[in-house]
Amino acid sequence: MCGVEKYARNATLPIMRTIVFLLPGLLFLISNAPAGNPALDRIFDRESIRDVSKLETEVLEDWKPLKGHPDVRQKLIEITVCEWWPGQRVRLPVTFSVPAGGEICRNVVIANQGLSKRKARLNSGQLDLLENYGVGIVTIGMGTIDAMEPVGKLHDGMRVRLFKTRDLRYTPSWIWGMSDMRALTAAVSESAVFRPEKVLATGASKRGVATAVAGIVDDRFTAILPVIAPILHYPGGVYVMGTEKQSVVKTNEKFLDELSSGKSDLGPMTKKFLMERKGRRQAVRVTLEQARAAGWSSSEIEAANDRVWDTCRVLDFLPQLKKRGLEIFYIVGTNDSVSPALMELGRKYPDFPVCIIPGGQHGSPRGIGYNRQVPAQAETAADFSTFAKHHFFGARSIPDPPGIETKWDAATLTLTATVRFHRKSTAPQKNELWWTGDRSEPYTYPFEFDHWNKIPMKMVGAGTCQAQLKLSKQQIPHRSLDVISLHTDVENNLPFTFSSPYHRMAFSGGKPSPLLDEDFEGPSLPDHWQPGGRKGSWTIVDGTLRGVARPDDSHGPSIGVPISAHDLSVEFDFRYAKKGKGYFLFLIDGDSQFQGQAHLLRFSAHHQVAMIMQDRGDPVSKKAQKAARDKNGGKRIPPTREQLADDRFYRIEPLGKREADPADGKWHHVRIDVKGNQVTAKLDEGPAIVGEGTVLDVPKSRLVFLVGQSGDLDRSCEGEDTVGDGGSA
Repeated sequence: MCGVEKYARNATLPIMRTIVFLLPGLLFLISNAPAGNPALDRIFDRESIRDVSKLETEVLEDWKPLKGHPDVRQKLIEITVCEWWPGQRVRLPVTFSVPAGGEICRNVVIANQGLSKRKARLNSGQLDLLENYGVGIVTIGMGTIDAMEPVGKLHDGMRVRLFKTRDLRYTPSWIWGMSDMRALTAAVSESAVFRPEKVLATGASKRGVATAVAGIVDDRFTAILPVIAPILHYPGGVYVMGTEKQSVVKTNEKFLDELSSGKSDLGPMTKKFLMERKGRRQAVRVTLEQARAAGWSSSEIEAANDRVWDTCRVLDFLPQLKKRGLEIFYIVGTNDSVSPALMELGRKYPDFPVCIIPGGQHGSPRGIGYNRQVPAQAETAADFSTFAKHHFFGARSIPDPPGIETKWDAATLTLTATVRFHRKSTAPQKNELWWTGDRSEPYTYPFEFDHWNKIPMKMVGAGTCQAQLKLSKQQIPHRSLDVISLHTDVENNLPFTFSSPYHRMAFSGGKPSPLLDEDFEGPSLPDHWQPGGRKGSWTIVDGTLRGVARPDDSHGPSIGVPISAHDLSVEFDFRYAKKGKGYFLFLIDGDSQFQGQAHLLRFSAHHQVAMIMQDRGDPVSKKAQKAARDKNGGKRIPPTREQLADDRFYRIEPLGKREADPADGKWHHVRIDVKGNQVTAKLDEGPAIVGEGTVLDVPKSRLVFLVGQSGDLDRSCEGEDTVGDGGSA
């Protein structure tokens, strides 16, 4: 393990083998497919989804006033969602709830109800929108597949066809998503009541999955608010049961034994619930034995765990959804294995709009230890109401996710957490720092019961709040300390609760450890390392990361890894595979002063020079310059004085350099320290390159290596926030 003073080693950038990816079956057709992609179109027939004639509507109960609410009337119908396979129609109940005065509903909420043929019971938030704002509420019956008609048979038919075709059409997320979309079509068919202009879908758990699918596939939806729904990785455990990690299996067995023996405070009722839940999941998922009997290969079985949920994975479609103007907000819990990868979400997508409820759990009966169920929290109800009024009427703004930074003082055992809001005018009325140490493994039962603590945060400047958490020696974690900030902001009397990204500070033996320590000893690219450029440009060769730029590649391939840091130290070793040939560039990305993420700092080593530079300006300007350069035959266009005087004009500015011979074919060691705007870079034992930037004192999000021609990266290690006596986090 790298220590604070021994960070990264070994960076290499040479010759690459070509990698061929084999995608078995149809389970892979959806990943990263935008709306309008042929694979998505094959699975979802948008024309049929909007076809009113195929609803086969049956009126179960015509328009009647809602008891106790004379200003509301309801109608109960049953519709055909689809013919899932030849001869198997799926029919579900739908309730329309609208103002009794006959007003046309142009703003519509699509939500859910039970499977029984009874009119929906509206919650207080829905009633408020309906009675006071004229919003139409449409609810469709939804449940687990085994509970849908024909009860006890529909899920078996789904599995048989999934085994045979490997087609994502035969998965729970497909039919749940279809249900929400067909509910909207049913509303459109009642044109005397509904003429939707804005449509917000919402739901929790399986209904949250439906919400996400509807938002991805159907552009009639203009906003989605999924609750306790998956964002990254598979929800609630593996889809092919029997492929669980052994560490998860053993932990769960031990937990159940402790429930039975009375060693746990939770008791036998909790065990009963967990076993019943496992049984319900087995009824709608598949077992390893079933998959093998159906002829699935090992790679198909492994892929199925994730791929069956591709249709609801919003992150794969974000650029297209943003372009379409879909408003998105998720509400999830830290202790819910339906959303197990919140730390990874925070690293890769720090700007993703989400409220993470610390200690938040999925649903269960009362009295068995699930005391912080996310759907039952006051913050969840208030966020739905406020988000809907924002979306439909512009009643208030929605704060952007803030950034969070941590610094550890080993001398005083104090963690300082600083949260910076994107708008300096943001000053939430309630700010809390939540924390826990040494979390249980995701997908285990203990994970659902991990305890979280909180302390208040104080505003310490414009758009900034802070808290100091002093720990006793007994509280120092052995592996990690996890933190989340939770904020409630009130605007126009409308409260809205949101959170920072999930942030983890790694510890080793009770001391902070590097965030990243990679030795490239595995057979393939490490997890979270994301290659760019041509396929096959990056491989692992003899314990080194090797990158190759083809002769006709004018840019060269890059590879990056997400981080979460502010001040940091990075070390690595690199060499050129061919003496005298090539180009090596290392970059640190982070918050742009203008918008989003951007390159901040560069270290280059080529042509007898080692140099540090900063990127400054608006990323939009960078794209405009590239477009102009492309029109100019690839030739650089010198900037004008007026352009250079504009802070938004994108430019790369040198901060320092020294002579070097990096392309001699030998290994070279690099260490880069960034603290605030101060940068120190060392190449081998030569003199330090020291510089001062103007855009570097911001949160960092990514390390990037770029190769021209070829070189090798051996070991990379990075640590955050050198503080006090040299502790790092």
